[in-house]
Amino acid sequence: MKKAVVLGASGGMGCAIVNELVSRGIETVAFARTKDKLNRLFSGVELVSVYSGDVYQADDLRKACAGADVIFHSVGIPYPDWEERHPILMDLILKVARETGAKVALVDNIYAYGRSKGQKVSEDMKKQPHTKKGKIRMQLEETVKSAHGQGTPTFIAHFPDFYGPNAENTLLHHTFQAVVQNKSAMFIGKQSIPREYIFTPDGARAIVELALREEATGSAGIYPERELLPGKRLYRL
Repeated sequence: MKKAVVLGASGGMGCAIVNELVSRGIETVAFARTKDKLNRLFSGVELVSVYSGDVYQADDLRKACAGADVIFHSVGIPYPDWEERHPILMDLILKVARETGAKVALVDNIYAYGRSKGQKVSEDMKKQPHTKKGKIRMQLEETVKSAHGQGTPTFIAHFPDFYGPNAENTLLHHTFQAVVQNKSAMFIGKQSIPREYIFTPDGARAIVELALREEATGSAGIYPERELLPGKRLYRL
């Protein structure tokens, strides 16, 4: 991989992916809607070029993705717009990937697995989404796998909830923010139920490593911890 595009580069995971790519000497296009935020994050960073545009406009995507080997899709969409906008965006990204010959790496969550009974999630588990959000994510996964079957190289990275630098729109961010301000902290969910999170730089390291491994293309699953991040737990493609 000599050149990559990160869609949603101003978000928590997107920003971390850009930084990971650059640390490996890979030319990177950081794509997002707000140019000021992109400049604030990446101005003067070697190997990074910023591109502000509308991810729903094919021409903007084509220009940003020209010459790219991998397109990382980490665009965040507000929950109320998921049903309408996620399928549209996924289809558009896959269309541009077909035109440019790029591989698509999708940053995904674990909603499609449905309710947990406390067991460790593995890719062998049957996905049984019980929420609207889970069903939408399942639909996106099927779309991506179908595109791969038709000749567009893809893979999916399943991650639990994020926390980390620039990941401000996350559950743990609001919890930690109150803690450091010595205020009462809010935590969503039952504290007695084990829950796993991933530090965004660790997730970025994992997905970039997967993008460099040809055997990961066309996959979706969980790598043993020792393979990618010794001492770290994560959900993989």
